[in-house]
Amino acid sequence: MARVLLVEDDPGQLEVREMLFQAAGHEVRTAATPEQARVIARDWQPGFVVTDLRLPAVEDGLSLIEELGSTVKVIVLTGARLNRPPTGAHRLLRKPCSSKALLKAITP
Repeated sequence: MARVLLVEDDPGQLEVREMLFQAAGHEVRTAATPEQARVIARDWQPGFVVTDLRLPAVEDGLSLIEELGSTVKVIVLTGARLNRPPTGAHRLLRKPCSSKALLKAITP
């Protein structure tokens, strides 16, 4: 199974997604900010990062996606209307996203 880093500022959404991936047998770590995500990604080396695009921090998710996208598959989960994944992202999923589609996105 995959190592998945979830980056989301909404604690409720983070908990639901964490349980979803764990129930499917994946190893999961979570972060609420880009700063936390960088530390975890560096030390833990996930296979996938599933991140919200809009994060309440000094920066949004774009710089995180660009930075991590060269070393890990980044899946962007957002409500923003984008025509394609941001630079560095492997895939774009729109909210609301079904559990099935979310799990399918991290299939290697």
